[in-house]
Amino acid sequence: MKGEQNMSIKNVAPKRLGNTTLYEGKEKGYWVDEADPQTGNRVVHQLALTTPFGRLYVDKYLTPKEYQMAEDYRDTFDRAGFPAGMAQQDLSKPMGSHSDIVEETDMNIAARKRLKKLAEILGTKNNQVVWYACGYCQDLHMIAFRLTLSLQQVKERLKNGLNDLINAEKNNLI
Repeated sequence: MKGEQNMSIKNVAPKRLGNTTLYEGKEKGYWVDEADPQTGNRVVHQLALTTPFGRLYVDKYLTPKEYQMAEDYRDTFDRAGFPAGMAQQDLSKPMGSHSDIVEETDMNIAARKRLKKLAEILGTKNNQVVWYACGYCQDLHMIAFRLTLSLQQVKERLKNGLNDLINAEKNNLI
């Protein structure tokens, strides 16, 4: 029996065993059963999912391309340097809608210009959801509440928005 426990499982795909919470119940996560890439031995561990689009990707709602586009949006949002918790910015101004920050870098301004271009591509409906889900990484239930939408509508708008961005990238619009 002991020999069976150390059996190699290199050819077995990771398997989600169930939900868990991490960091004193503040973060959602999953128990994952998979093979150690070096030894092939079975490993059960916790996987933290820190973004709402990360959870949708693990649940196979988002494709790898959609997930990557969400990560790219988040990276651009981070470079823009918006303060946490603010409502959607006025992207018609290069500095955004807050003027209390004295010094802005070229990176901040370039990222804000890119976000403005992405907002134009997304349109009002999809931009709000992508802004909150990928930019601020807010929980989808909170976004649904904030925008008075159903959870399914939020997921659909996120998916549609990410696909709009993927298509724009294919057509060299961004």
